[in-house]
Amino acid sequence: MKKFSITRLEDARMNPLAFANSLKSSTASGDHFRYSKYSLWRNIIFYFHQHNDINKSINDFQNKFMLRFMDNRRNQQDMEEYICQIQNYGLEFHKRDLIFIEQKKRIDIKLSDALKIGGELSIICMNNNFGYTAYFLSKTSDCWEEELRFPIIQNYLSEIVYGVDSSDVEVGVYALDKGCLLLKTYSKEEILEALAELRTITTMMLSTL
Repeated sequence: MKKFSITRLEDARMNPLAFANSLKSSTASGDHFRYSKYSLWRNIIFYFHQHNDINKSINDFQNKFMLRFMDNRRNQQDMEEYICQIQNYGLEFHKRDLIFIEQKKRIDIKLSDALKIGGELSIICMNNNFGYTAYFLSKTSDCWEEELRFPIIQNYLSEIVYGVDSSDVEVGVYALDKGCLLLKTYSKEEILEALAELRTITTMMLSTL
């Protein structure tokens, strides 16, 4: 069975046949990983949710940053900016009165016997409306609401994972460029349209797999 990450759904949407061919020809386990400042920030956000201590998280970030990156003015400025982002994240999380449930949630959406969507959902929480808030950590907020993955994830969580009405789930991103959570609950009509589009994409991909 072929599998691709939910974060690559827009690639499949743009050109299903070319994307399917790329899956057929792919033999590597994935892109070579380069430890970046952004990936360190992501890991510290996960650390924060494990320990629920923003000061401890910032100290851990500083220690790891200084071990991995050269001591120069540019890196010092970047470190200070990321520390501000960690503080902003903690404030935003508590301001919204969210209750952390889990992180790095594995996604498993079967499209057919030959194809499925995998990947990870960064953070899932209970919100103060007794519903679920789920979001990805992201560098940017560009056009996120238009991406197909979000109504698909909302449907997956409501139908498969939690067994609740789709209106009880909100999805989105925590975007570094905005320094805040951006969330949306898609209507049932929007979800049905997204599912229909995903079926069309799947049919086109299967024609060449």
